[in-house]
Amino acid sequence: MLPPVVEQARRPGGGSTGPGSVHPPAPTDAREEDASRRFPLKTGVHQASDALPRSGWDRFFVGEPGELDAEEARRVRSVAIALGGLIAVGVPFLVEYLTLGVKPMAWALTGALGYGVALLALLRRTRDAGLVGALANLGLYCLLLVSALTHGGFYDPDFAWLYIVPIAAVTFTTRRQAWFWTVVVSLTTVGLWWAEEHGGVVIENVVPEPLRPGIALGNRLGMIAAIGVLLSLFLRWQRRAEEEVRSAHAQLVQQEREMRRMALFDGLTGLPSRAFLERALDEHVERGEPFAILFIDLDRFKNVNDSMGHRAGDALLRQVAHRFMGVVGPCDRASVSDLEKLMRAAVITRRGGDELVVVLPGATEARARQTAEELLEALRPPFEVSGRSIYVAASLGIALAPDHGNDAATLVRAADVALYDAKKRSGSSVAVYKRRMTQSTPRTLVLEAALRSALEKEELSLAFQPLYAGGDRLSGAEALLRWRCEALDEDVSPGELVPLAETTGLILPIGAWVLREACRAAAGWGEGLRVSVNVSPVQLRDPTFVGEVRQALEESGLSPARLELEITEGIFLEDGEAARKCMAAVRELGVALCIDDFGTGYSSLAYLRRLHVERLKIDRSFVANMHVDDNDAALVRTIVGMGRSLGLGVVAEGVERDAHVDMLREMGCDEMQGFLLGRPESLEDFGGRLHRVSAVRALVPKAEPGS
Repeated sequence: MLPPVVEQARRPGGGSTGPGSVHPPAPTDAREEDASRRFPLKTGVHQASDALPRSGWDRFFVGEPGELDAEEARRVRSVAIALGGLIAVGVPFLVEYLTLGVKPMAWALTGALGYGVALLALLRRTRDAGLVGALANLGLYCLLLVSALTHGGFYDPDFAWLYIVPIAAVTFTTRRQAWFWTVVVSLTTVGLWWAEEHGGVVIENVVPEPLRPGIALGNRLGMIAAIGVLLSLFLRWQRRAEEEVRSAHAQLVQQEREMRRMALFDGLTGLPSRAFLERALDEHVERGEPFAILFIDLDRFKNVNDSMGHRAGDALLRQVAHRFMGVVGPCDRASVSDLEKLMRAAVITRRGGDELVVVLPGATEARARQTAEELLEALRPPFEVSGRSIYVAASLGIALAPDHGNDAATLVRAADVALYDAKKRSGSSVAVYKRRMTQSTPRTLVLEAALRSALEKEELSLAFQPLYAGGDRLSGAEALLRWRCEALDEDVSPGELVPLAETTGLILPIGAWVLREACRAAAGWGEGLRVSVNVSPVQLRDPTFVGEVRQALEESGLSPARLELEITEGIFLEDGEAARKCMAAVRELGVALCIDDFGTGYSSLAYLRRLHVERLKIDRSFVANMHVDDNDAALVRTIVGMGRSLGLGVVAEGVERDAHVDMLREMGCDEMQGFLLGRPESLEDFGGRLHRVSAVRALVPKAEPGS
């Protein structure tokens, strides 16, 4: 079969006309194509030269027969198979018969039997009924040819029907009839041969002697004519198929170019997208020329969305983009034909939400300030949205290259800091980045700007803290996120990192990365070891979360039973029903669920029953003083007993003393985790721990609680 996009291109009109369809644009020049190659995107579309067959013969054997209707397609396919049999197998038999007078019918029948057995084996192995059917059809025609040659072939007009009937059947009848007449002719031919060779039956001539020379000549000419007709039919179909390949190739190239363009432009405003911005910044940095970045944030834009709805907000953004293009220059998808040229020109892009970014090549600080003032001036007239007049102001932050940085990430961070400084003032303010801003900027803002590029700069890593069953048998590890922030040159604690990631929305890409890396790491451990991953409530509300879990498992090859997701009780207070549905879908994948910090939040037995949770993790605050505080000890004992009664495993974290291990063992706690047993360590160090544990490869899953 052809790739789906080629199938779409083959249909009249080039495919769907729905909202998500891609319509081929007008042809563009070679410069745009060169820009597409220089800035490749992961669009999921292969190069057209790789996706299309190279000839009509390729189309015949690997794809559908083009735009021919069903009846024509059936005839072409059947005739071509028959013709292939005549040429590939029949010609040697014909030469052998005409030159040596050998009648190969007997061994041909024996070969046919072996051929049939081989086809049955092929069908069982490949389950490709189409291929096996074509080979079977080819074998029948070869057998028919051998049989005809045995009984006189060209020279005996009594057997001319042996050629005429199957050709007519294939060319002018339905597929079922073609098979039927082919079998009838073959069986009749074999029957006649058997009757004459072994049954003593003499088949007399049925054609009068005076007519025999003419019929014999007509028989020869008819066979030559039939082969010629078949060849002409196939060649005509081949030309049509090649024309269709060229047409589909051209449409695919256009669609591929349009998909690249769509990935580089924002769907709402038509402005270049964040992906375009990143590539444009890299281009300017590589050339080493000075340029300016202007970060624009619309003041109180959230109020428009909240009071008038998102549609009004979208309409406002489109109008703002249109006015800004009047200052910077046209750069939307509708007015741009040369991406390479746009990469070097002044451009306004949409970074996301109501954040717009202007890139000014060769700009000085004075020109950047002038452009900023012109942009603010463009916002002064009111906007007409949903029948209302709306006044909009904006704040702008400016960063200059190379004064404020020599790489895109540093410049973006500088512009972000300048924008924050502008927003602290009254509306419609402009600020140019100064070194002192970083020193006076609140730590949260610096961290937020740095976190946006932490994944790309590989500042994030995972540490693994071992879990021990009964306090002495390694049963797995918990994956813990770590961040070494280069901007502050320090390690950021998880207590500061996770809330920041959640409030900025960066927890989604970071959480997906943690899942992939944890599964990849655990796939190299022993079969009895599992990995636990903490999941944020923000992730559970994301509709793509379950798909990310599935993808992480598939890419790593990790068994779902060896992955455990730790969730906190607070999710049930925020959005209990949505969380329940999400976790039910996760459980269907075979992934285990654990309630982290149990006893500090919602602590309702109802959700434990509905969600099929497998484990409870006792919060470290209860474990820390259990050896000296009877109330904490009683609480831990109660949670362990409750877990065992419900058939749940219980994990105690914060184990830092031998007394903790002894008490938890006596209470019947299943697993323990803490500095006494093992601190969080890198993947390499954890691998060393595995090698030091002599019984790692003999580990078995822990017994069910209560067994």
